[in-house]
Amino acid sequence: MQANYALLVAPDGGELVSLPKQPSAMNGIQRKGKLTLDASGNLKGDVSEVRVGDRAWSQRWALRTIAKDSDRIKPIENLLASSLSNFQITKASVTNLSLTDLPFGFDYSFQVDNYAKNAGNLLLVRPRVLEVRPGPSWKPRSHASFPSNLTDPSATLTRLKL
Repeated sequence: MQANYALLVAPDGGELVSLPKQPSAMNGIQRKGKLTLDASGNLKGDVSEVRVGDRAWSQRWALRTIAKDSDRIKPIENLLASSLSNFQITKASVTNLSLTDLPFGFDYSFQVDNYAKNAGNLLLVRPRVLEVRPGPSWKPRSHASFPSNLTDPSATLTRLKL
């Protein structure tokens, strides 16, 4: 509920309060990575991912009860699996999981064998490595029994160097 009005109710009356709108940069994901593609078509990458706002809060909440480090990297596995078929995570860590005044993040390295294919003297490469396809935050229905919960505006920025 941003850039809207809310009714603040108190015992002695109520007041209509204007709610501010936060910029989308205050809620989102920023990925920076360095990728290396060798002549055989093998791809190696080092990625640093920073989450702020609701994106950081929801990931911290999802990981709050997970004790094993191998289970904490499931979001990274899901991200890579959505765009790479044959990958291996070689290193992964979670940053600022319990330090809520700092941005939450993942740092990880991965490798993909035979990412690019040799075709004669050409090397065929897919145009995207980390393909993120966000789904709709709500599904329209002809008759809603309950109010919809819409997500706040957010930004996802991915910068990769090859």
